[in-house]
Amino acid sequence: MLKALLILAATSLLAASALPATAQNDPPTESRHVYATFRSEDIDWVRKRANAGDPTVQPAIAQLRSEADRMLAIKARSVMSKKGIASSEDRHDFYAMGKYSWRDANAPESAYIRRDGSRNPEAMEDKYDKKNFNETVRFINALSLAYSLTGERRYAQKSAELIRTWFLDPATRMNPNFRHAAIQPGVNDGGYGGIIEGVVLIEMLDYVALLDGSAALSKSEEDQLKKWFGSLSEWLVNSDFGRSESRMKNNHGTWYRAQVAAFSLYSGNPERARSVMASSPDLLTQQFAKDGSLPLELKRADGEMYSVYGLRAWITLARLSEGLGESHSLWRVEREGQPILKKGLLNLGARYVKPASSTSGDGRAKIDPYAVQVFRLGAEQYRSSDISAALVSIADQLPPTDRRARLLGPVPQPSRN
Repeated sequence: MLKALLILAATSLLAASALPATAQNDPPTESRHVYATFRSEDIDWVRKRANAGDPTVQPAIAQLRSEADRMLAIKARSVMSKKGIASSEDRHDFYAMGKYSWRDANAPESAYIRRDGSRNPEAMEDKYDKKNFNETVRFINALSLAYSLTGERRYAQKSAELIRTWFLDPATRMNPNFRHAAIQPGVNDGGYGGIIEGVVLIEMLDYVALLDGSAALSKSEEDQLKKWFGSLSEWLVNSDFGRSESRMKNNHGTWYRAQVAAFSLYSGNPERARSVMASSPDLLTQQFAKDGSLPLELKRADGEMYSVYGLRAWITLARLSEGLGESHSLWRVEREGQPILKKGLLNLGARYVKPASSTSGDGRAKIDPYAVQVFRLGAEQYRSSDISAALVSIADQLPPTDRRARLLGPVPQPSRN
């Protein structure tokens, strides 16, 4: 009974916090950012709760502030920080080894081989950019959110410093491409699958938008950043690597479209976003089975994680489709009278409220760190009690300091029965 009341409360809370469904359906303008991974209205909701002393958000606010304070002392990193260099011999080129690439133990002097699902710590060594890149993005996100929720400009200023160093300063900025990502030593100097490295930048742009009003970045710097992402989206569309990645039928193909759409919208090119969105309904229908599962992800070595990752790609792309107008909405694409994404959420959500083959101790599926936001956005869109039940179950298993669960939108209270 208590669980049912909590689910009802979660659904009501999400409904009460939501804007009308058409709020993001107008064509994007220069002044309005299209949020792909969270809603600005939800951040406003959290800020109000924090200012009111709501105990459900205070532990996460304190944790975020503590982390952001430590980040203030961190030296900005760039592509110039790595010890290695790509075959282009241009240190400004992003250079990373595929995380699943391993030296063959049976032939240690031969080319590397790929082992799906087995991450090689060598990919995070300082001869490559991957570690510095991922950490820089993580710092930008945390600092920007800390500024937005506390109003302390020192966080915005540090975030802006990191942005300048990685993306804007001619002496240190990264070239806008991923040509030398996912290298497989002894086999190639980059693979088109390395384009997936850019996924984290979609979320980063949402956090960068939270800096609006801080003056931490000048208008000229904002324009330069938009130009950088415009160049990246152009490379994604016109390069051989980009064209190859666009033909992928699994999460890579979805994330490719999400990157092109996000970076094109951010840089003021909605027509490019519309062009890549045109093929998305067909891919959506192909990827999801009739039961809402993602067969190509389930057959991976870590099918559970990749199921969340694949669904998250579609939720991100659906959010971006809202910014292109009602006719482009992926939320509404149906099969047999039901939205395909809703079916996908229901399928995955059942694993969090019922026993699953790969489970935590209480019989629920293991929690992916991004799952809470996938289901929050899905619950806000579809107003489904079953999707809200999954959201409550996920929140139930996360600590009160979890940033995505507590600081990116309405916070369902965990059950205690």
